[in-house]
Amino acid sequence: MQTATEFPTSFAQERVWVLQHLEPESRAYHFQATLTFDGTLDVTALERSLRELVRRHAIFRTTFPSIDGRPVQAVAGEGPVHLVVVDLEDHADAETLLARTIHDELGKRFDLERLPLVRWTLVRLRPDRHVLIHVEHHLLHDGWSFYVFLDELVTLYRAYATGGVPSLPPVPSQFGDIAARQR
Repeated sequence: MQTATEFPTSFAQERVWVLQHLEPESRAYHFQATLTFDGTLDVTALERSLRELVRRHAIFRTTFPSIDGRPVQAVAGEGPVHLVVVDLEDHADAETLLARTIHDELGKRFDLERLPLVRWTLVRLRPDRHVLIHVEHHLLHDGWSFYVFLDELVTLYRAYATGGVPSLPPVPSQFGDIAARQR
């Protein structure tokens, strides 16, 4: 893994960072979404898609250490992406266990100075029904960026699942660049 490159935080990130440090046990700034996949799912293609998203978007490789009492964005080089897979197919109470898994994933604390600040857990309910649990710290996320994530995930998955090569335009700027311009 490469060494980190540092950028200033945006004003919004600094505010969230301060609030998180005031209440370090708070999960108020955890964002969670569930994506349901009906039909056949290529888990390898999904994991490859997530890996490519992390490669493309430096924010998914970013931590927030303190330097002289102020947060910075420390962007790491590419690293591994692990998709945790939980198989509940043989459980009669799979929906209850899914709800518990979502609750447990949302309850896990993030260390703002250590990767990852995004977690993915894939729950298999049946051979033709899977739920992807996406949890990330709000320092990485805003509503608009999640739509970019979803759009690119679909594009990447469709290409990888069919043996194709995804066609996405280069990322015009990373969040660290935007925060640096804001400052």
